[in-house]
Amino acid sequence: MNIGLVGATGQVGGVILRVLAERGFPVSSIRLFASARSAGRTLDWAGEDVTVEDAATADFAGLDLVLMAAGASTSRHLAPASPRPAPP
Repeated sequence: MNIGLVGATGQVGGVILRVLAERGFPVSSIRLFASARSAGRTLDWAGEDVTVEDAATADFAGLDLVLMAAGASTSRHLAPASPRPAPP
């Protein structure tokens, strides 16, 4: 799965990354998002450095699942731009 994580640099985001790795979640690719202040930082995922993107200007195209760990108001604001499930 192509995964996005909004709020990746926060405490909850860090826990989500750890749990995904510990549980062997099927991640084909991962994109990390946070505030403009954190954009450009790198975080480790599976031994690789992943550059954090600005969530406010992000394009979530190509992601199968976006996990929101950025607080209620930010998550509500960004959720409409995230992927929608295909109809049955």
